[in-house]
Amino acid sequence: MIPLLNNHYAVEVPDGAQHIEVRNYGLNDAVEYIHTIEGVKTCGVDDLPPGKWQIVCTSKDVTEDMLANIVCELPVGKRFENYNGDYPVWYHTKKESFRSLLTSKGCDLNKNWLILKKQ
Repeated sequence: MIPLLNNHYAVEVPDGAQHIEVRNYGLNDAVEYIHTIEGVKTCGVDDLPPGKWQIVCTSKDVTEDMLANIVCELPVGKRFENYNGDYPVWYHTKKESFRSLLTSKGCDLNKNWLILKKQ
C-alpha cells in the first residue's frame, strides 16, 4: 500500500483481477477480488490497515472527475501539480498530474493501481 495524498492510497491490482470491492470482515476492511491464474478463478483478499476504506477508482479507468480530491489544482487555475518536479512545471489535466503523482511514489504506470480512500 502506497500513500498518495489526502488520505488516498494505491494498491497494485493483480493481472486479471475482476470484481474488486472492499469488504468488512469484522475486525477490519479488506480488498477482495477475483482473478484468474492459469485458467483457475481464485478469490484474493488483501487486508487493509484499520479504518474504513472506499474504492475511488483504478488507474486504468480513472476519469478527471474522480481525481478532484486527489491531485492539487495550482492557484493560477486549471493547472495541476507536477509531482515529479521535472519539466513542465505544471499540467493542464488532472490525469497528467495523477500519472506524475504515481511515478513520484514509485508506481509502475504499466500496472493497474487500485486507488483507495481512508475515511
